[in-house]
Formats: sequence, C-alpha cells, structure tokens
Amino acid sequence: MEKEFVDIFRERNPEPAQPARRILAALKGGATALCHAVRGRSPAAVKAHLEQGARVLANQLFWRNEKRKESRHLRGAQGLSWTRRMPAALGLRHMAEGGTGRAVSRVMRLLCPVLAAVACCGFSGCGEQAGSASVHPALAANSAAGPVTLVYETQSAFSHIRVKDYGKIRALHFVNASGEESLQTMMEKDAPQRLVSSYPKAMFSSFALRYPQEKVLILGLGGGAMVRFLQECCPETRIDVVEIDPAVVDVASRFFGARQNDRTEIVTEDAFVFLRRTREQYDAIYMDTFLEPSSGTDARGVPRRLKTVAFLKSLHKNLHRPAGMLVINLLRHTRTEEDLQSIREAFPTHYFIDVPRSGNIIAIGVVDAPRVTKGELVSRARKLDEQFPLGFSTEGFVRAMRSQ
Repeated sequence: MEKEFVDIFRERNPEPAQPARRILAALKGGATALCHAVRGRSPAAVKAHLEQGARVLANQLFWRNEKRKESRHLRGAQGLSWTRRMPAALGLRHMAEGGTGRAVSRVMRLLCPVLAAVACCGFSGCGEQAGSASVHPALAANSAAGPVTLVYETQSAFSHIRVKDYGKIRALHFVNASGEESLQTMMEKDAPQRLVSSYPKAMFSSFALRYPQEKVLILGLGGGAMVRFLQECCPETRIDVVEIDPAVVDVASRFFGARQNDRTEIVTEDAFVFLRRTREQYDAIYMDTFLEPSSGTDARGVPRRLKTVAFLKSLHKNLHRPAGMLVINLLRHTRTEEDLQSIREAFPTHYFIDVPRSGNIIAIGVVDAPRVTKGELVSRARKLDEQFPLGFSTEGFVRAMRSQ
C-alpha cells in the first residue's frame, strides 16, 4: 500500500505540497486510535467517522498549504464535496478539477479505510486546538495503553458535554448535533496543573510582554486548564473566570479540580453581559470561548458578537494602562484573516503567534504601549524560562511570533 500511495504522488505531483510519506506517517500513527474509535459501532457510525476523517485531513492540508502560499490549486476547492476536496487538498490538481478515472479510485480506495485515524489522532498536530473535531495525539497514545472510559456525560442548555479518560489523560469534549466530539481540555491526572495542549502554553507567552500579571480575567472555563496552571505557577495572581454554562462549571470542579479559592472567582454569566457591567480592570484578559455551533456563533462555535471590532475596542476600558493585554485563541479557518483584521483595527499594537503543529493562532492586543521588538521579547522569554519553572518554553512560542 505504501509503495502504491507514494508512486501515485510522484506520478501526479513531482513536488506535492505535502510529502506523501508524511501523510502516511500521520495515518499510520492513528491506527490504534481508529480501532478504539470504531469498536462496537454500527456501519453507519463508522461511515460517518470515515467522512469526518476526510474533512479533518482536507481542512488541515488546506490550512497548511494556505499558510505556506502553496495553495493556488486549492482556490475554489472550498465548495467541493469531501471526496473531491480531498484530492484537491492533497495537491492532485486534475482530480480537483473534475478528473475521474483509475487515479481517483486508487487514491480514495487507499485512503478511505484509514481516514478515521486522522479524525482520531489528528494530522501534524491538528488535535492541538480547542474546538477541534479530531483527537489530540496525546489521547491516541494514551488510549493505546487501555480502553477509553466514559466518565460522565450531560446535556446542558448550551452544550452536550462528555468527559473521558484516555489512560493517564482526562479529556473534556463538547458534542455537536451530528455526534462529533470537539476536544476542549486535556489534563494529566497525575499532574493536573501541567498544560498539555500547545495553544494555552502559547497564550501564556504573553508573560514575555507583561510579568507578573497581578490580576487576570479568563473568558471561558472549559476544563479549567488555565485556571489550574495559574493557581500553581502564579499563586499571587487574582483570577476572575466567566463561564456562561453552569454545567461546565460543575464538570470543571467535579472532574478536573478547577475550583474557586481565596484568589480565584468563577462567575456563571454571559461574558458579553459581564464585560458590559463590570468596572474591574485587568493586566490580561484571556479569551478561549466556545459553544455548540449555532446561529449566534461561527462554524467553530465562537460567539460572533465576541469577534466584532466594536466589542474588542470596548475591552480597552477593562485593561490596565499601559500595556494591558487581550489574548485570544483563534482557530484557523476560511475567514481567519477577517478575525485578524478586526484585532488589528481594535489594537494598533498587536502580535500574532502561529502555534507550531496546530491550526491555532494566538492573537495578543496591547493598549497604550509601543510594539516590542521580537529580539527583545525573545530575550525576556529566555530569562523567564531560566527563572520560573513553567513546564514549557516561553521562548519557543515567542520565536513563532510573526514579524508583524
């Protein structure tokens, strides 16, 4: 199978955008997770899982090609069915343009039986992102050691919530109307304060811009990974958390140990309403807000009203001056540039970090402060890493920061 797959790529694309062997490695890496995912499921459920895998892989390849400016052959591929968008994303131009024949059937015959592996373990880190329909590689690796256990499940007015154990990792998922799980939080049960996913680590690279942060606001609780991290590494920081869903607050407390203490307050309220009424000011506001996709959110579940220029500008009043920061976790999608432009307009001083091996972009907007050079930020981050045991390299994420 491997030889045939590679030969097809070489025959049709002497210089494919994504090397065939790299794709194969990702597919093989998900084989164990695939077995767990489809075990005991009906043929219809397995078929749905395969189709989900195709969408995940196609989207990830599209995003990565777009980032590398190698996507000329993908223009217009957005409207294709997944069976046609897949070869388009893989770089097989003649298939994307409607070509049929043995090459199409050969590629799809080879890919379809293993596409669900991508939905389980992700491609090149696509499972890093909160809100991702795929499962993080850490979950796939832990699930290989034993069965995946359903710990708890509930349906709230806002979300369908599912808690699962993957060996030593506990995960919080939101489930959409079609039954697809969207990963929100991971926690090492033996080290709950440690950040597992890359995107929250990248969010806390904001320490290179302002440290210490004496008072912070977190919009969106999820499983409370950011809360646990701050409570452990920055015990003097005052933390306010706003979460709209009381069921999420309950789950975070009972199954993830994210609880209030004398320096942490968790408020169950709509973030939009909270920010409109509060007079509190913060050194940093961390926005990581997802709901079940609906008419009030974008396709990935981010509330639309939290993404407007007017709303972003209104947050200036809630930030300490100078150098108060808004830190936002964005998921790369077809309209990402619009989101980034809104941030540029609301915060003339801004920084964007492309989180390595993921589809996440961390956007940082700063009020009333000049832009700090990347060299200076790298120097600050290196000193932070030397002085404070954060459990990850702040410098590494700062180096991934865009020049503008």
